[in-house]
Amino acid sequence: AQGENRLSAERAEFNTETRLGTFFNGWGIATVQPPRQQTRPGQIAAPQMSTNQPTTVYFFGDKIDKLGAKKYRITNGGFSTCVQPTPRWDLHADTVILNLDHYTVLKQAVLAVKGVPMLYVPLMYYPTKSENRATGFLLPTYGQSTIRGHQISNAFFWAIDRSQDATILHDWFSKVGQGVGGEYRYNWGGGSDGNVRTYLLNQHAATYGTSTSSTPTTQPGTRSYEITGSANQLLPGNLHARARVDYWSSIETMQTFHTNIYDASRNQRTVGGNVIGGWGTYTLSGTLDHSEYFYSKTQSILNGGWPRVTLSRNERPLLGSPLYFSVGTEFAHLLSDSKTADASGVVVDTNSSLSRYDFNPLIRYPFKKWQWFTVNSTVSWRDTCYSRSRDPVSNKVVDDDVNRRFFSLQSQLVGPVVSRIWNTPDNGYAEKFKHTIEPVLGITRTS
Repeated sequence: AQGENRLSAERAEFNTETRLGTFFNGWGIATVQPPRQQTRPGQIAAPQMSTNQPTTVYFFGDKIDKLGAKKYRITNGGFSTCVQPTPRWDLHADTVILNLDHYTVLKQAVLAVKGVPMLYVPLMYYPTKSENRATGFLLPTYGQSTIRGHQISNAFFWAIDRSQDATILHDWFSKVGQGVGGEYRYNWGGGSDGNVRTYLLNQHAATYGTSTSSTPTTQPGTRSYEITGSANQLLPGNLHARARVDYWSSIETMQTFHTNIYDASRNQRTVGGNVIGGWGTYTLSGTLDHSEYFYSKTQSILNGGWPRVTLSRNERPLLGSPLYFSVGTEFAHLLSDSKTADASGVVVDTNSSLSRYDFNPLIRYPFKKWQWFTVNSTVSWRDTCYSRSRDPVSNKVVDDDVNRRFFSLQSQLVGPVVSRIWNTPDNGYAEKFKHTIEPVLGITRTS
């Protein structure tokens, strides 16, 4: 006995000097204390929550060998956290090599529920480290559904280092085929973090029935994939990149095989990204935006824009004068595409995408001689060119470019501003009230 831990056996061979030995027909109880929440310097230590009670582990074996200070070998035994005469569950194995602060290996392991064997695993290798993450195989999962049939999922987790990890998984479906996927996560600090998940389903032809219809449904063989993720990354040269992806190849597979209502009802797939940087008074931005909405397997609408490159110069005084100058320019390829099936089932693709060039310099003169009356006047010139245009007769987009140029004059007058402050020391809401009358007038002239 040691503290709350107990170990009993019919016979034991123990070396008092090395504190190693063998216990025959042994059983025992070990109490595992939950880890206390770490406290940052300068903070008050939080008390243990009532739900974080010690976990009692009951273990047994025909032979228990103590191989080291934290290493044991159990032959023909197992363990459970249920201490009832008939445990609700227990894990039994021919050989259990328990290595604390490292890994535990079980050979010929059987999971039993109420004494009934439920799952057999020839080899189980899982971490028993003190850290939160450790490389190893995750516990396999089993499921069953009408569409997928019996399902067995296996996964391997790789703790690359403190800042990144990866998971590789494999799914087997008795009715539809197999699927493989992976997940990668990283957090390098300083605003650089991200995650990405990929999945590939290799589906063979299958026929299954549903609870809402007596007619069997036949699903042809196909291969589909799904990619989701997001990332933020700091780049050299004062650049900052952001990206997101939520893309899949088959809406039919998405809405058939996903089990949660959010994924099963999604009809949009998107890919987006942005890189932005600033150097002095100049700002450069590049954007990718690709969004597609599905209303059926043969009807969809695509919109967005990529590439979209914007270069701008912030407002600065012009040659030491009271005038302020700024300029913005942009090139963008705007996406607009719709697909729909006609009466014969042929998909008709209507592409209305075009490119746009825009240039917009601006000069501003602020009149602020008087505090009670200000005038902001701006003059700008804008040149916008479109690579395609809409035919006014047929109302279709044709490959004829169109150019738009115009001047714009604008003035905004504020004032005269009249204000008064009332002293109300006995008022329970405020000691003073300020009332301001500020008329605003805007005048715009566009050529």
